[in-house]
Amino acid sequence: MGNQEAKIYQAPLGKLRTAHLAVVAEIEAEPDPEVAFRRATALREDTDVMVSEAATLRARMAFRVWRSEPMSLSQLAARLGTSKARADQLIRIAKAYKE
Repeated sequence: MGNQEAKIYQAPLGKLRTAHLAVVAEIEAEPDPEVAFRRATALREDTDVMVSEAATLRARMAFRVWRSEPMSLSQLAARLGTSKARADQLIRIAKAYKE
């Protein structure tokens, strides 16, 4: 990834992190502990959804790499820096997403 591309990519992630920290600060500042707990629960649930979506996106991008040129799962694993079993798992997740 080039330097300019990295900057473009990092800016939205920085905003996401800043937003997360702002929400955490608001929850911690909530005087009612039960309200704070409910808000923390909502934050956790929303974060879980984002983590799941990011994992699926990662699998789909692994699938794109695999389809970009002829290669075996072993070659894909080497390209991604994962085990062959993990590469296979990513491809299966991506295929299930498409169905």
